Amino acid sequence: MKRIRNMSFRKLAPWLIGTLVLVVAAGALASTSNSDVTRARLERNLPQVFSNVYVQQAALLDHKGVTVASMKAKAQCDKGGPNVPDRGPGADWICVMSWHDKNVDETLMPGKFELNAHSNDCYTAGGPSKLVGLLTITDRNGKDVPNPAFEFDGCFDPHGSNKPTGVDLNPKTPASTTPAALAIENATLHPDKGGLIRPALSCSPGQEGCGGTITATLDGRPLQTATYALAPGDNGDIRFQLTPRQAAVGGQLVLTITPVIGDATKPKLALTVTSA
Repeated sequence: MKRIRNMSFRKLAPWLIGTLVLVVAAGALASTSNSDVTRARLERNLPQVFSNVYVQQAALLDHKGVTVASMKAKAQCDKGGPNVPDRGPGADWICVMSWHDKNVDETLMPGKFELNAHSNDCYTAGGPSKLVGLLTITDRNGKDVPNPAFEFDGCFDPHGSNKPTGVDLNPKTPASTTPAALAIENATLHPDKGGLIRPALSCSPGQEGCGGTITATLDGRPLQTATYALAPGDNGDIRFQLTPRQAAVGGQLVLTITPVIGDATKPKLALTVTSA
């Protein structure tokens, strides 16, 4: 009988272990879902705490006019990416924040802050040195002192509002409704040793880009047709092969643009080709 009991336990052991893992996982999930650490609470508290330490830093640096009210700091927080609920403690919280201060380059905002949120309703935050400075700063008296805004601790009210703040600091690029247009540089062309000429092209910012064909004549004689394809805002060139006689003599190059994608600033352009 004792042997049979041991065999039965071995058969049951995997099931018991699996059940234990499920129970532990369910407990952890329940703990996270009931946590006081939420996106909304961090988004409300982080700007307040940061503003206080930033004003302390401003006093050390003798930066005038920096107050909690003038900063108007805002934060947008996320935990662990789009597939993780924005709730619960952990070191995977990222908050981007913007504020006003004439002493820094505000075009670098929003700044990325890394947060380690604890289960006791407190957190440790560290900001980008390009906006908040290094670990130590030189104060108005010329002394190296700890930077209060480099890394700081904060605590929030676990019973505070959990209503979404509606803060959205993600930069938005409006979709362009203007077609891109191709331009050919109006410059004198010089054949290289192989008889190639290379008119320079540019595609303006806009929808889709620039694409099409360019036909060419040199002193009335047709050259080969060239194709072009450029992304919005890109530069490039096209190549036309001249005969040895054409390269030696030069002449007037007439280019005719036929856009398929985008537009052209000038559909026809005459350029001078010098003799080689």
